[in-house]
Amino acid sequence: MGKTGLISILLAMTVLAGCQSMGGRSIDDLPPTAAIPSTSEPGTVYAQYYDDVSGMVLDDLTASAIFPDQPTEVAALNQLARLTKRGNDYGTLVRGYIIPPTDGSYEFFVASDDESELFLSSDASADNLRQVAHVPRWTKAEDYSQYASQRSGSISLSGGNRYYFELLHKQAGGGDHFSVAWTGPNMGQQIISGDYLASWAPSAFESGDASQSYSLGYRIGYFDGDKGLAFSQDYPPLDQDEDGLYDNWEVYYGLDPTDPSDASTDTDGDLLSAEEEFLVGTNPTNPDTSGDGLTDGEKYAYGLDPLDPNDLYVEIEGETVNLYEYLHGEPEPPALVMQNGFVGHYFASDRFIDFAFTRTDEAIKFSWGNGSPDPAIPSDWFAVRWFAQIYPPHDTGTKTYQLNMRGDDGVRAWLNGEQVLSGWKAQAPTTYSATIELDAGQAPYELVAEYYEGQGGASVELWLSDPQTGTVIDQASTFQRPVLDMTEQTLLVDSDADGIPDVWELSYGLNPWEDDAGTVHNSQGLTSLEAYQMGVHPWTLEDVTEPVEVTPPTTTTPDTGGQITLSWTAPGTRIDGSSISLSEIDHYRVDYGQQIEDLSQTVDVEAGTTSYTFDGLATGTWYFQVYVVDTGGLVSPGSEVVSGEVQ
Repeated sequence: MGKTGLISILLAMTVLAGCQSMGGRSIDDLPPTAAIPSTSEPGTVYAQYYDDVSGMVLDDLTASAIFPDQPTEVAALNQLARLTKRGNDYGTLVRGYIIPPTDGSYEFFVASDDESELFLSSDASADNLRQVAHVPRWTKAEDYSQYASQRSGSISLSGGNRYYFELLHKQAGGGDHFSVAWTGPNMGQQIISGDYLASWAPSAFESGDASQSYSLGYRIGYFDGDKGLAFSQDYPPLDQDEDGLYDNWEVYYGLDPTDPSDASTDTDGDLLSAEEEFLVGTNPTNPDTSGDGLTDGEKYAYGLDPLDPNDLYVEIEGETVNLYEYLHGEPEPPALVMQNGFVGHYFASDRFIDFAFTRTDEAIKFSWGNGSPDPAIPSDWFAVRWFAQIYPPHDTGTKTYQLNMRGDDGVRAWLNGEQVLSGWKAQAPTTYSATIELDAGQAPYELVAEYYEGQGGASVELWLSDPQTGTVIDQASTFQRPVLDMTEQTLLVDSDADGIPDVWELSYGLNPWEDDAGTVHNSQGLTSLEAYQMGVHPWTLEDVTEPVEVTPPTTTTPDTGGQITLSWTAPGTRIDGSSISLSEIDHYRVDYGQQIEDLSQTVDVEAGTTSYTFDGLATGTWYFQVYVVDTGGLVSPGSEVVSGEVQ
């Protein structure tokens, strides 16, 4: 299921989960063939083929005298697949690195003819390889559903990090192929392309003191690979000013490779010098490399890993504490903006299985007669589930109220997860009431109310009253629901801690107060959490990715007549507040003209460029508006219109 989406590039170190163990084989036990480049190359991996090996199982390949040191052929691949026939009686070894585009949960799928196994490491080392997927016999090309073992299950990866993999494949006779596909945040199932691959290469440091060479080589190799920089085999590495900092590292982070004094600088104010940042592997321009709220210096001082956002706990005075809370206090969770009323999920069946739409209702007080709430809903056999929070109308202490619900047909309700009303049956209009205690200090209370219509008349009403006098409590401010705006702040609120933000669940037919991450509401078997991560509707699988939010551009008018330079900021977020990767931007579109209501002239600006100079403009005022077009053709709303003057 392909889709267009914009994705984040948060860099963090996480540990793979949900993998099976395999018999480890050290990367040092696999001598490189002369046909494999000595340095890792982005965008490609190399398949090593071993011909004249009979049999259809992998044991036949691994038992062969020519495996793994004497491949018959080595061929470059620009995707993790070979879908055309090569021959019979051979085996394949493909190894390299997978580089996910963004933080999140990924799932891997393997298909082959005949047997194949996919192994994935928890990092860039072969020492941590684990089998994650397996084809025991054979499948059709790109058929990832014949065996349960073909899919890996959910694996957490960090965007931009390298993960070492190996693919073993055995071909006997007949058709032959292999492919590895994946799904991930805002990404449907697809073969892993060269955009997310890099070839394996042997270690570059094999001389000098072993521990020092390993330490320096690891840090430099990881840095060059991660940043896509050209690798140099010179040893010791380039360090013109002999300040202990690798020149490529200094240039990348804006330091001077000819100035030895900048090794002691602390440009980001995290109490780590540039030399210490290089040794630790942190970013000298970002005080919080792992993005967990603690500075690199704070974590380093307490013996924690400043690259690991999950390494937060430390022992202080005999107690294990969260370091952030110890140093800064417990952070206040963001609050959602509330409005009067309810969020309603409407279903075109009476069993909550045919989701139709979400809408907000100021009150639950409807009499549809023999009709229905909406043309998308049938007049009989439909259901509605409403969500609201109750804010007691009194200011202090505890007070008794009566919650009432009247329906034709069934009604029921829950308060803070406990069922308080039950009238789930076919019936004429009938009222059900429950006495509830509301403590002003414990507000708000979570209310879920359900209604279904069978046949005939349809009506439903919910209200709060005084049990002594029967007086109906004013609903304004008593029943409130969140504003369903998806921003960077609102997407942080996850009341049930199921990994899906409350506003997203309310918008797309899920329960924000019940862990329903594993529920499946579609024919493709995607869980609700997977749907959220992929940016698709959990019921319909429609794309619900928000377009990009564009920062307004600025204009500069130079002294030269007829020329205006327009500058803007590359977007860092979508409209829903989630971050995006610049690699997902295809180009910018700039509309312009001399009348604000008629920007009929257009120019396309390539991705990676955030300014454009217009020449030969007539005198007068010119107006400009910038749009972002992503790689799937999704066009953002226009930025704020700005103007420039040509004298």
